Amino acid sequence: MRAWLLILLVMGGCISPVELDLPGGYQPKIVVNSQFTPDGDWTVVLHRSAAIGNAVDWQAQYITDATVRITDSEGFTQVLRHSWRGIYQNPLGRRPTALENYVLEVTAPSLPAVSAASGVPSLSAELGSIEEIRAPEVDEDGEYEVQLRLDDNAGSHKYGIAVDRLWLSCWEDRDPVSIAEGGATAYGGSRFDSSFPSLRDFASLVEDPSEPYFPEDEFYGTAWFSDDLFEQESIDLMLTLKSPHEPELAPHFRVTVMSYSPELWEYEVSLSRDYQFEVNFFSDRPASVYSNIENGLGVFGGLNRVSFMFDSEGNTWSESDLRVGQECESDAG
Repeated sequence: MRAWLLILLVMGGCISPVELDLPGGYQPKIVVNSQFTPDGDWTVVLHRSAAIGNAVDWQAQYITDATVRITDSEGFTQVLRHSWRGIYQNPLGRRPTALENYVLEVTAPSLPAVSAASGVPSLSAELGSIEEIRAPEVDEDGEYEVQLRLDDNAGSHKYGIAVDRLWLSCWEDRDPVSIAEGGATAYGGSRFDSSFPSLRDFASLVEDPSEPYFPEDEFYGTAWFSDDLFEQESIDLMLTLKSPHEPELAPHFRVTVMSYSPELWEYEVSLSRDYQFEVNFFSDRPASVYSNIENGLGVFGGLNRVSFMFDSEGNTWSESDLRVGQECESDAG
């Protein structure tokens, strides 16, 4: 296939056409997206890949007629069923379990069959102390010191910490609507910092945790680290969480500790490299996204996680009590 690429020459103020010979006859592949956890049902999302530059009807790219099988190390096989828009699930079957390996096999008419393997890593974490350092004020954020205990098991492990806080999600006349008045809440990434030396704000920066690291700003949302400096040891991670002043809702946090399978970790690393990529068409090359799907594209990887939800006084809370993700009532917009 022959195409024309127009390159704008800023210095000369003109446009020069460059003729490119692009390979034709592109054959679509199965694209898999499945990140499985012990606290969730099996879910695999499938669609067809498409050539760059082609007009794409995304409704037609969903794969709805595939056969999806997942087999564990004991030979037990689950068959996932299509539910909607390329999403295959098995809510009545076995859930993924820690320290178990799984093989995915997918076949679909007119497309090459694909397969992949991954497992769920171990994870042992618990919440320790919670202390309010400073309550939020109009002109100053609140600060809360949180202690996490992590017990590292044998083998190489890659971890992540995600910090979210609740915020009011319903508004009326530019003012937030409280829960008591029919409002609702949603999660949003929260700022935090830590003296723990292994934390990085990109997964791709975790490769050498012994190298000195000085983040320019606080962490926001998620930080990543490895067990290279504390393998098979128990460590205490001290986090300082930040919360702005919100008079209609006291600070409520969710801190999630995650342990990644090697496959899912490589995928996260490739995504972070792509995020850091600065486009320079004459010198740089975009980072490629990792895939462990044989004969296809995408990722099939396990993740173990545990979440701790607490307020500014250290009390636990439930999503239903604080209307997390619920609809605004009729008098709120």
